[in-house]
Amino acid sequence: MKNVFFCAIALLSGVFMSAQIVNVNQSNNSNFANVVQSGGTTLAPNQSDIDQFGNFNNANSFQNGIGNFSKIVQGSTFILGDLNYSDLIQIGDFNYSCVEQHGDENESDVTQIGNNNLVDGWQEGDLNDSDVDQTGDANVSDFFVVGNRNDSDIAQTGDANYSEVRQFLNRNQSDINQLGDSNASFVVQDGNRNRADVDQIGDNNHSFSEQNGNRNFTDAYQLGNANATELYQNGNRNRSNVTQIGDSNLADAEQTGNRNRNTTYQAGDSNLNEVLQQGNRNLSEVEQLGDFNKNETEQYSNDNVAKLYQNGSFNCSKIYQLSTGGPHAVTVNQAGNFNNVCILMQ
Repeated sequence: MKNVFFCAIALLSGVFMSAQIVNVNQSNNSNFANVVQSGGTTLAPNQSDIDQFGNFNNANSFQNGIGNFSKIVQGSTFILGDLNYSDLIQIGDFNYSCVEQHGDENESDVTQIGNNNLVDGWQEGDLNDSDVDQTGDANVSDFFVVGNRNDSDIAQTGDANYSEVRQFLNRNQSDINQLGDSNASFVVQDGNRNRADVDQIGDNNHSFSEQNGNRNFTDAYQLGNANATELYQNGNRNRSNVTQIGDSNLADAEQTGNRNRNTTYQAGDSNLNEVLQQGNRNLSEVEQLGDFNKNETEQYSNDNVAKLYQNGSFNCSKIYQLSTGGPHAVTVNQAGNFNNVCILMQ
């Protein structure tokens, strides 16, 4: 407790010179808390609240600006935590961070530079790791983790971006990177060893990824404005890759079963690709170059293959592979404008 005592004295001496509020409450043995705050006014003080219940926990809070609030809770009355680490850095005005960790050897790092940013987190289990970096104004990140050895990384640069991560069970990994304004990302992982990667560069992009099962993989890359990706996976070892370059493109893929694979590449504006896979080991590859192209692919049962390549504008294709008489294989190439094709295999 000696280190904690000296830190508290240094901080309390500063309370009389500027508007700072610090509360530290540590129980059990060998916990360490360090708080550094500068700025603040009587009407908008900086506030830090650190509660640690357990042993050998480490909490650090650094705030520079006015009206900032940080809170670190590691362990609780009912679930003691040992060897947890949390680091909160806030530079700017009216930022908010709250991190709770219940379990052992969890780590959380939060850095916010700008104004009116918010981070809300929760990790329960052991050996989980969450990192949030936000630069700009009015960004929001929310992570909720229950399980062991999960990893969540969020990086947002710009204004009014939003990220939300939900991880359940063990060894899931999520990586979100957003550069621009008013982008939104949602990741839900329920199972083991799932991975979701999201990269959005531009403004007003949207990405949603939901994984239920084990060892599923999603990768969404969007460069431009007002693009949207929605990916759903139910089963094991499914894979979905989406790349969209341009504006107002939409990619939607739903996979139910095992070892299904979807690849979508769209370059241009206002393209649409919708894929439904139900079964095992189905493959869908779609490449659309141009504007206002549209594709729908549905695959049922097992081992179906659908490949589509459209180069031009206002092209339309529909591919349906049903459960009887398969497996089926289709390849479609369309070059030019206003081409239409509809294929039904059963």
